[in-house]
Amino acid sequence: MGDCNGQLGERRPEEKKVLGPFTYSNKPRSRNGEHITNFALENNLTILNTMFRKNKKNMWTWISPDGKTKNQIDFIMTNRNNYFTNFSVIKKLNFNTNHKLIRAELASNQPKKPRPRHDLFNTKLGKHQLEQITIALIDKFTDYESNTKEFGTRGRYNWIENTIKTQIQLIANTKTEPKKWLTTNTTKLLEARNHLISTKDTQTEEKI
Repeated sequence: MGDCNGQLGERRPEEKKVLGPFTYSNKPRSRNGEHITNFALENNLTILNTMFRKNKKNMWTWISPDGKTKNQIDFIMTNRNNYFTNFSVIKKLNFNTNHKLIRAELASNQPKKPRPRHDLFNTKLGKHQLEQITIALIDKFTDYESNTKEFGTRGRYNWIENTIKTQIQLIANTKTEPKKWLTTNTTKLLEARNHLISTKDTQTEEKI
């Protein structure tokens, strides 16, 4: 950035990479303006003064001592023009100078935090548990409209997400009985057999 002592004039077709559409074209390009443009092209720099639409009377940055001549000769250049959200010329500055102060505003958006990963969705569920979750969610979503009628888009999304999480957590934490491979009748026969064996062993010990 600085006082470059050159007028850019109108943008030429091959200069779109370094000059925006809003040039101070009240005067033709000067010799120094040619040097400025070539310097920007050689170093892949964008001249921020030309990137943001401004009223012509707010674009000049220097005025002659007699107050009759105004030029735009102070520039800010960057190789990261997408980092900036605005460029402006400050009109009033309590300082004895024939130049105006120029200012560029940097973007201040905070980087988005990634959504937290939930181990809950990595839980392995059995077929019976998945069936239970499906039934529970069908029941919950029957009243979806009435439960979310006062919510906005974000509120409805949160309701859906929380409902699904809650049902998965409830069913995932519920202990399921082990699958019974033996019929009730077979179990009773095995119990009777064990009883007979234990009774036989007791009688044998008494005889000894």
